[in-house]
Amino acid sequence: QEQISFFEDPNDLKDSICSDDFQLAVWRRSKLPGFIHKLSDPSLDPSLLPSYYGKVTPTTVAGLMREKLLSTTITAESQEEKKIERGLSLSNSYLEELIEDVEQMVDIFDSIVGEDSVHVRLECLTDNGCAFWHQDTVPIRMVATYRGPCTEYVLPEVSQETLSNR
Repeated sequence: QEQISFFEDPNDLKDSICSDDFQLAVWRRSKLPGFIHKLSDPSLDPSLLPSYYGKVTPTTVAGLMREKLLSTTITAESQEEKKIERGLSLSNSYLEELIEDVEQMVDIFDSIVGEDSVHVRLECLTDNGCAFWHQDTVPIRMVATYRGPCTEYVLPEVSQETLSNR
């Protein structure tokens, strides 16, 4: 029987994921990052959301993402171009939170798979990515959604009640 497991401590994921009947693990965060509230604003232009793609390690992910997302060389002439390039829908402090969140997930994922590096993709999907994900041959994948359809954030203090109403 395939199993869905819920965890509050992401360090507990490894034992469950390594079992044969494992299908899905859901990490219940004790506190939502602040940038989530900003990304939940439907008036944000998706083209201005931060994006990143790269092969990283737990020790390089934050620096590489900062290099791409936190460029400080914005001149008046290039400000609009840089806004689009950087994803200025988030302030630098929210971008730092996002980078820290991705760094934590890379660290967790690395501890589970034990590879030298992992691929990180931060993008705005415009179609159903599931069609691809269910056809490729990756044995394990970590997915986090921050905004859009099927993204649900429930305050930790009401999460038990919310899940029991499903």
